Amino acid sequence: MTDLHGTVTQFDDFSGAFLKQFDPAGNSIQVTALAGNGINPATVQRTYTSGGNVTVEQYSYTYDTSSGDYLLTNVLLQRQINAGAFTNVAQASYTYYTAGDSNGGEEDLKTVVTQVFTNGAWATTGTTYYRYWLQLPSSSSSSSSSSSGSSGAAGTLSVHLLKYVLQPTMYNQMVADGFNPLTASDAQLSLYADYYFEYDPATRRATKEIVEAGSQTYQFSAAQSSNAQGYNSWAT
Repeated sequence: MTDLHGTVTQFDDFSGAFLKQFDPAGNSIQVTALAGNGINPATVQRTYTSGGNVTVEQYSYTYDTSSGDYLLTNVLLQRQINAGAFTNVAQASYTYYTAGDSNGGEEDLKTVVTQVFTNGAWATTGTTYYRYWLQLPSSSSSSSSSSSGSSGAAGTLSVHLLKYVLQPTMYNQMVADGFNPLTASDAQLSLYADYYFEYDPATRRATKEIVEAGSQTYQFSAAQSSNAQGYNSWAT
């Protein structure tokens, strides 16, 4: 595919997956190796020239395949200048919920830990934690930010819907206050969470968002249009 500026992007003719891209200035991004399934990238390189120096930034992807799926567990960024050795720059590591966990469905993203390479060692820069609904209340709008993730017989099974997000600053604050975010109750987590969501069980659309440890609340509703279908008509 060639765009109007002359940038050329190539895709795999079988899977449709991205392969490489070159812009008119000669900068490039390309998949240089694939994972074992022949679809997911194993390494991606970005090459650019500035001030006469050629820099290659390489992303290396690691997957957990024990379940039969390719779950991303680590992304490593390394940099090479003028064909020298690759040096570590930064990385992110990912963990996932397993079957039977009370705070997330199987293979839901649980944590992301970011690190930078400094003075010859990895230094952690933050942890982001995610918690999910396993069952929605029959009337999600009646629940509160401190409600549990299970509503009993009246609930509607609806896994993989995000409930809480705890970003690095508040994650660290919660730890400093003596709480373990991974095992804290919903009531405890609601006092620190950067984001909390509620949903309509029938449509799985978000109906409420509470941000910044409960300081601001947004409510959402959706209406279906009576317009005829068309490019210039809104639908929802």
